[in-house]
Amino acid sequence: MKSALSLFLQLMFLRLGWHKSKSAPIKVNEDRPVIFPFQNSELHQGFVNSINNKSGMQAQFYIDDTNSVTCLWQNTASHFQGFSGIIHGGVLVALADELMANCLVSHKQKFGVTLSSRVQWKAPVKVGEEVKGRAHLASSFKKFVLIKFVIVNSKNQEVLTGHGLFYLPTQKQFKKMTGMDLPQDLHSYLRN
Repeated sequence: MKSALSLFLQLMFLRLGWHKSKSAPIKVNEDRPVIFPFQNSELHQGFVNSINNKSGMQAQFYIDDTNSVTCLWQNTASHFQGFSGIIHGGVLVALADELMANCLVSHKQKFGVTLSSRVQWKAPVKVGEEVKGRAHLASSFKKFVLIKFVIVNSKNQEVLTGHGLFYLPTQKQFKKMTGMDLPQDLHSYLRN
């Protein structure tokens, strides 16, 4: 039996008309996975896409030919929910941020730091529901990159849309921000 709060949230989304937002179908090319530098090494315990983080989402990302990256995530763990049966909005924002970061690395071959992001929630995502996402490079200027994204549910309804502004740090700035030196073979991912 659904909780009263869960029913209330579903009715609120329906009344506001958020359920009507449809996106162009997102096609995921599973033959072209993103290989994020050091994503499966000891250096990276990322919540969204590291296989080393057993509590994380372990989402999969794929390269698209149109300056885009797509993702696929089946959210089966109940610890990702906020309200009963509904995935917490912050989990979806983390997925969107990682989607944009993977787009940046895949198409610009640079690491970026999220300076700001803007998101708009459009519909809830139920626990157990598969979601897909697409991020694409919208524009760039010197050391700044704007990336737009959309995440859809299994019915291709938009659940989260927005954009992020990324800053491309130098090696010195990266070390100051993270407190770590990147291995030599990853220095090319930082601005000179």
